[in-house]
Amino acid sequence: MQAKSVRGPRGVQMDEVWAAADAVLALGERPTIERVRLQLGRGSPNTVGPMRRVR
Repeated sequence: MQAKSVRGPRGVQMDEVWAAADAVLALGERPTIERVRLQLGRGSPNTVGPMRRVR
C-alpha cells in the first residue's frame, strides 16, 4: 500500500496575511505590503496586497 502525500494549500492564505498585518501593527508600524511580506517570510506583492486590503 502506498502512503498518500499530504500537502497543505499552495501559497499564502488570507488568515496568514491578516495575522502578519496584526503583528506588524503590534510593533507600532503601518502594515505595508512589504512589511507584511517580511513578517510572513514569503508571498508576492501581487498576492499579499489585495488580501491585506480586504479586512
